[in-house]
Amino acid sequence: MRYKAVSCMSRSYRPTIPVTYIAQVLGFSSTSDEIDVDSDVSGLEECVEWMKAHGACLTSDNNGEMQLDTKASSSSLYMPEPEDAVAHGDANLAVNDFLTRTSL
Repeated sequence: MRYKAVSCMSRSYRPTIPVTYIAQVLGFSSTSDEIDVDSDVSGLEECVEWMKAHGACLTSDNNGEMQLDTKASSSSLYMPEPEDAVAHGDANLAVNDFLTRTSL
């Protein structure tokens, strides 16, 4: 869901979007009136890492605030393969092997 949201944002907004805004929209940081600075900073860092892992192009503005370069990101975003995924063609997943083990 987060990937689809960033993908839509990168096609809809130009030229940049503040990463702080994206972190709030995607649920990485707090949107309530009672702001916990420590959790918002860690949420922002988590958002930046997540965006980098998905191919987002990040830049800094004149004030040093992180921005998503929407034009560059619209063509570079991707969904990474899960690290704990089982490879296709794994011998342990063969149908004949499964049927042999279950019929005993």
